[in-house]
Amino acid sequence: MVMKKYALYPGCLMQMEQYSYEMSIREILPLFDVEIVDVNGFSCCGEPMKSVNQLLTLYLSARNLAIGEQQSLDLFIPCAMCHLSLSECKHILNKDREMKERINGVLASEDLEYRGNVEIVHTVDLLHDHVGVEEIKKKVEHL
Repeated sequence: MVMKKYALYPGCLMQMEQYSYEMSIREILPLFDVEIVDVNGFSCCGEPMKSVNQLLTLYLSARNLAIGEQQSLDLFIPCAMCHLSLSECKHILNKDREMKERINGVLASEDLEYRGNVEIVHTVDLLHDHVGVEEIKKKVEHL
């Protein structure tokens, strides 16, 4: 199996409140030929602010997607809330050309651009769809 690389988007909580989750994925995923790459520059996904400012949430999520695209890596997003926020952002920007242009206008000040070609992967997606159940069975006893 060829080693697949993903940019780890840790979100806000993983490194403090969910550190055991991060430790687990860093230990387990290499066993399944998955390399997790740390990328500088990620910010909050914006989901906690969504009820107050939807445009800010969209911008923050698009910013993180653009950083992943800049690195030419798909995003591995273990946090369900962050996964939702970035997935919704991708859906909105891929459907609404005017909003995409508006967000890209702001991203340009950081030399970033959202193009829409980054894949967003949650832990379940990664294990089921990318690694595969059969590969997991080969490496895990008593399954």
